[in-house]
Amino acid sequence: MDIRADIRLRPAWHVAVPFLLGAFMTGMIGAAAQHEFTLGFSLLLVLWGVLWSLLARTRRARFHTAIAEAVARLPAPTAGKATWLGPATLKVRPRRSGHLLWSGDGFLWLPDTAPLQVEGQQIALDDVRPELVFRFKELTEMQHACGILSGDQLILSRQDGVTTRFALPNPVVYTFAAHALALERGVPTSPP
Repeated sequence: MDIRADIRLRPAWHVAVPFLLGAFMTGMIGAAAQHEFTLGFSLLLVLWGVLWSLLARTRRARFHTAIAEAVARLPAPTAGKATWLGPATLKVRPRRSGHLLWSGDGFLWLPDTAPLQVEGQQIALDDVRPELVFRFKELTEMQHACGILSGDQLILSRQDGVTTRFALPNPVVYTFAAHALALERGVPTSPP
């Protein structure tokens, strides 16, 4: 399994969406007010969005390389320590922010209220009380979803039919989780 194949980034055109929405709203308001600079300002917003989208597209290779290097440096969990994968917000009502960990037998989720002492991406298991545990042998599917407004999501499905969604503020968290699952299932990963 190639590490680069599991890197999921938002499409570059997502960057232009706020600018296009702003151009549409400016155009509608300006047309209603019959303002003379409406068309020019709306066109400027569209061009600005296209510029940012092109910049995001050209920098994707750099992001892929940085994420692949981070995955290659990710330490495996040991007997008494778990590996911190990153922040993950549990998508329930109300949303609950927390942290995703990789232990020897699965993923652990801790709420933000739990004190964490991360040393080199390692956390002592004696210091944490996970609220959710996803054992690798119970996981049937792990997915990545990405929406324009919802952002990156990690979806974990278990054998008992329970599906849990996490909002990921950083796309590297999904790649870390995919790498951990591949290693636990015995799929060799190649370095970047």
